[in-house]
Amino acid sequence: MKKSVYIICLCCLSVLVYHEVKVNMINYTSSRYIPTARLLSSVKQENSKAAKKKVVYLTFDDGPSEVTPIVLDVLKDKKVKASFFLVGSEISKEREEIVRRTVKEGHSVGVHAYNHSANHLYCSKKNFLDDFNKAKSRIEEVTGKKVLVHRFPWGSNGKYVNWIFKDVHSELKKMNIRSYDWNCSGDDAINNVTEESIIRNVRKNLGKHKYTVILLHDYCGAKKTAKVLGKIIDMLKEKGYRFENLDHAPELLFKQCYRE
Repeated sequence: MKKSVYIICLCCLSVLVYHEVKVNMINYTSSRYIPTARLLSSVKQENSKAAKKKVVYLTFDDGPSEVTPIVLDVLKDKKVKASFFLVGSEISKEREEIVRRTVKEGHSVGVHAYNHSANHLYCSKKNFLDDFNKAKSRIEEVTGKKVLVHRFPWGSNGKYVNWIFKDVHSELKKMNIRSYDWNCSGDDAINNVTEESIIRNVRKNLGKHKYTVILLHDYCGAKKTAKVLGKIIDMLKEKGYRFENLDHAPELLFKQCYRE
């Protein structure tokens, strides 16, 4: 009896193996190969991982200004989100609507400074925090939304801020504020910069990091930036980047060299 059962099982197994081999040979020799669900799932997962690695954050410093609406128009046309670090003293009554529009269109808005002066801002911890809170309050007054992001003028490891960085950064963290430097710059605030060099500066720094934070400007002297922004966005899209604002991005700071 047992011998008969074994023979039957062996026959069934042989039929199944023959069927599988035949199907695989048909798929292999056919000009139209249909991948299995498992393979498709694997490809989707790999594509998803790759997509996550190609994230870019466009950021703009020193606004609002008359250039900001031009920047916003380009971003809207290209269906791209960005982040803006504002100077509180530049938010005049006439520019309040620009700030509100920035938030309404889905962009991040954060503090750059209230008084963009190194001698004032970085002369003491108290001065820095007073300036920060003044800018934060002004932005929140205009937008009705809580500020969560911030950028140190001249970066977080500049000679101006080094000696107070540890203390002020600790205070910002207590307020749940995330600070962001950059790892790619258009160098668009340099005197006599050309439109071509802004694009070239962005391109040469791409692909060196897990995610890319691009520094650009939207102050009154950044008309060339606004003019080439569409070309920069098109270039990034062609390279497979997807755009996000900084609302949920991990904090990004330069390597610190502050004094103990």
